[in-house]
Amino acid sequence: MPILIALMAPKQEIKSYQPAEEGRANPSFTTESSQTPAEKLENNRVLGTLMGAVGIIYVIYEFVNGKDLDLNIINITFLSAGLFFHRSLANFAQAFKDAVSAISPIVLQFPFYAGIIAVLGSSGMGKAIIDWMSSIASVESFSVFTYWTAGLVNILAPSGGGQWALQGPLQIPAGMQLGVNPASIAMAVGGRCLDKFNSTILGVADLKRCRAKYS
Repeated sequence: MPILIALMAPKQEIKSYQPAEEGRANPSFTTESSQTPAEKLENNRVLGTLMGAVGIIYVIYEFVNGKDLDLNIINITFLSAGLFFHRSLANFAQAFKDAVSAISPIVLQFPFYAGIIAVLGSSGMGKAIIDWMSSIASVESFSVFTYWTAGLVNILAPSGGGQWALQGPLQIPAGMQLGVNPASIAMAVGGRCLDKFNSTILGVADLKRCRAKYS
């Protein structure tokens, strides 16, 4: 495949990509007086520093109590250190865009998605929702309930792998007890029915930022 892609590449009139420099010096496109409440939180240096400090204190606490080094500790260490030293959420997000512009949303957001999934799973909230659903669902309606439950989880954490990690181990056994085909449950969990909802919300938010930038 790499050889095929190399052969498909143009040989003449190649224009090199030049990233836009405009707006990099200041991650906020609006003045402080016209910032929305969300933008004020993003640019609040106290909030970003505090969030980073909480994560660093947690890492130290875990190591003091004999925690082994694993992927979760590595992720939260770098995430917390970045928040602490960049001081504001806006500066941290802008640093990600400057470093890995094409995949910065994935690198930055997915640790938070994993945290949301962990909270839903470890708190027992996910199991409570599925137990309630199983108590009122029938063989015919279980997949429908699963589909809409997956949509709700998808709003909180639009990650297919994380969504399955939360719902799969709970949803499959609950459905099998009712006599539901596991394949239909898997399809219902993987429907991702509200992906378009998330995309629309993010698109509207991006349009608003662009309008503020060029108005």
